[in-house]
Amino acid sequence: MRLFIAIELPDDVREHLVQLRDRLKAQIAGAWYTRDQNLHVTLKFLGEVDERRSSELIESLSKVRIGGAIQASADKIECFPDRGPLRIVAAGFGGDLDAFAALHRAIEQRCQHLGFERETRKYRPHVTLARARPTLPSSVRKIAAETAASMLPGPAFAVQEFALVQSRLKPQGAEYQTIQRFKFD
Repeated sequence: MRLFIAIELPDDVREHLVQLRDRLKAQIAGAWYTRDQNLHVTLKFLGEVDERRSSELIESLSKVRIGGAIQASADKIECFPDRGPLRIVAAGFGGDLDAFAALHRAIEQRCQHLGFERETRKYRPHVTLARARPTLPSSVRKIAAETAASMLPGPAFAVQEFALVQSRLKPQGAEYQTIQRFKFD
């Protein structure tokens, strides 16, 4: 099973990001754009996981404790990598970044306990809007920022849970299925 851990988005936030993505799509060629139903904030990508391990993963993730909801909103455009030609255009999230970081650390700890490799890069909550392969020119950073400026920040929302999600790769694109949701205490 190909798995990742994510924050699923409320409908109004998703609709706003679809409009933002469509505006970027009209200005930036040479990228693949994320399908509406696949927009989410990734907390950790696990990759291929033996199906027999999913129950221990669910049990471990159920022990993640965060003190209340995390306030968030898409408030900037981010491009990855940070310098040079880019591969990803994303909506970056602001709000309670300390709480986001705490959630990410708790998930990393639970996953590391089960033998998953720990992410070494600093966590930056974002929703991928477009991917490019091989890359887009670095000038796209300015175009993306200018295109999105009037649409950001987006609607604020309270993150109250995260999910374990299965990704099935299909010719028409990845299909996601939520396996388990984990509510904050």
